Amino acid sequence: YPNPVRDQAALSMYSSTQQELSISLTDQSGRILLTQSRKVFTGNNTISLNFPVTLPKGVYHLIVREENGQVAGSTKILRE
Repeated sequence: YPNPVRDQAALSMYSSTQQELSISLTDQSGRILLTQSRKVFTGNNTISLNFPVTLPKGVYHLIVREENGQVAGSTKILRE
């Protein structure tokens, strides 16, 4: 949230274990534009995400992967 985003967003999620997540932002063709690693703790977590000012307006996919590479979640993001 919020969605659409400008330069910053927050991702709320629950984790059953403490782990390092990989968060990727891809364009419509699947090209990875941004990857960040974030540590989460057991329970509810809020992760702040900063988007580059050079990122053009458009629709992107945000993909969260667990340490084992499994996709924990994904969503579409609208950059305005």
